[in-house]
Amino acid sequence: MSNIKIEAINFLDSLFTQKDFYFLNSLEEEIQLIQEQIQKQENKRDLIVEAINYFESNLKKLNKENIAPISDLLEEIEKVFSLVNSNIKALYHLKEDLSTINSHIVNLLIAIESNPNSAQSYLGLVDDLKENIAEYSNYCTTIKSDIANNDLTINTFLSSDDFKNISKDLVTDASLFSNIPNVNVRKQGNIVNNSSSLSSEKNYINNVLRISEKDNKVYLPYKNNEIHSYLVQFPGDYRSAEDVIKKEFILPLDYYIKHPVLSRFREAYSLIRDREAKSVVEAIKYSMNLMFSYDLNPTIIAACKTQEQLENYLTCLENNELDNFKDFEIKFEISPL
Repeated sequence: MSNIKIEAINFLDSLFTQKDFYFLNSLEEEIQLIQEQIQKQENKRDLIVEAINYFESNLKKLNKENIAPISDLLEEIEKVFSLVNSNIKALYHLKEDLSTINSHIVNLLIAIESNPNSAQSYLGLVDDLKENIAEYSNYCTTIKSDIANNDLTINTFLSSDDFKNISKDLVTDASLFSNIPNVNVRKQGNIVNNSSSLSSEKNYINNVLRISEKDNKVYLPYKNNEIHSYLVQFPGDYRSAEDVIKKEFILPLDYYIKHPVLSRFREAYSLIRDREAKSVVEAIKYSMNLMFSYDLNPTIIAACKTQEQLENYLTCLENNELDNFKDFEIKFEISPL
């Protein structure tokens, strides 16, 4: 090794503390440790997602007796899920900070190699690196403390009897919800506005929810972009716009009124999960709040395009001011005696 390089290294020795050098020497080990912690947190998240998926696949087994404990458990799952995601985000932040420090080390070594006889020329890189190390050390101490506290809550929940027994005890069978037809997934899904991709001289707009006992059918509102989107996204399933309307926006009345409790849950769940694109937990909680609202016709929920529309209707319903609901018109056709 040349005398110039030895002088450069000696100069660095005078600038970095022993603690700094220990940190730099163990940098790769620290990165690996954080990656292992990320994997552990992601494994915990997977367990929680499995629990959420369990609820989603057992929606039709809910009844009035088990709704309260399940609601409480969902609150806990939502809290724990948020903590796990917070841990993962923090760990990735630490990993990115370590990558930044590693880049600064490389830049410093390149500078020394390029001009070893001018220590002052890379003094700024040294200062940046030392500042990065100090900031990381302080941030890491705080973050790891937060993660440890979060893990206490997370691990307590994952080891609880409630969580272990989800598949056995939380949702009881109820004959009320047996033999219910499956939800029409396409109809309940998000509608993407692709109407610009399809030309049509005719506009298909219906702003009326018609509930017809006479026809034993429900005629849901629809807009031009929705009809066109079906034709664009599922070209093999529909021959025309009229075919989309017939299959997706005109449904049997029994689909809604035969089991109204389940229908309210199903339609509210679809509104929040699909049309609003919110989380499974949010959708389940919202739906459970509405499923036993006996004065709420499930067809109203099905007709709403947004949560805001439904909230507008519920406000009018609560205040006995349904005439003030203007998002769409509602017509009832009573079967003649």
